[in-house]
Amino acid sequence: MSLIEDKHRLIKFLPGHSVEAAFAEFRELAEQYARSRSATKVSYWVSGVRNPVSDKAPTLEEVLQDCRKAIRLNPCFSFHWSLETKDMGESWTVFLYFTAIPHFDCAFDVGAKPLEIICKELVNSGAIDVAIEPEHDEYIGSRAGLYIFHKISCNRRLRGYLKNASSSIDNGSSFSGTSSFERFFMDDQSECVTLKNDKRELNALLRQCDHALANSNEVHDFLTQFRMTRKDWLELKY
Repeated sequence: MSLIEDKHRLIKFLPGHSVEAAFAEFRELAEQYARSRSATKVSYWVSGVRNPVSDKAPTLEEVLQDCRKAIRLNPCFSFHWSLETKDMGESWTVFLYFTAIPHFDCAFDVGAKPLEIICKELVNSGAIDVAIEPEHDEYIGSRAGLYIFHKISCNRRLRGYLKNASSSIDNGSSFSGTSSFERFFMDDQSECVTLKNDKRELNALLRQCDHALANSNEVHDFLTQFRMTRKDWLELKY
């Protein structure tokens, strides 16, 4: 099954379940990105909470308040942000998922700059874990991000933890994002990996990372949350 749809997506795994932590992650991404584009105007709004056509655009703090309101209604909700520069405009739709595996998933439409370059810049800066690039049928990401994303994608129950608000993990534990795995890929931590949407290429990455993690206690702690054995995890592949 191909996970690549006809749109560009950016994915960032978030530690814990806090709306403040998730929004802080996105705020850092948004502000860093806006500065890199020399943005002249930045707008934010949460779907169904505040009218984006109002005379005065909400501040980031007001958007955070709107996020708190939205999460009480639905742990999976979207908000939007757009920015303008002297010669182009960009619009982003950000879906925040406060599920057992909290993350944000962005779909975006940008102006003149090649999207592949934008994706690599965001991965290299640590702002995102995985970019899905449909024009070239590719995944771009950190090694830890791509590893977790594709392991989850190989298992129906883990995909449920990713998207289903009713799913919960054991022992009241909180998902730790990619941090449980990153130290095992330290030599490649700053490396932006590009993979074709090809089962052989994706499985080769999974095997390499499985080997690096084979005897780690961190993987055991991570898997305990999801009622998976190390053997089951290592066998996940396309």
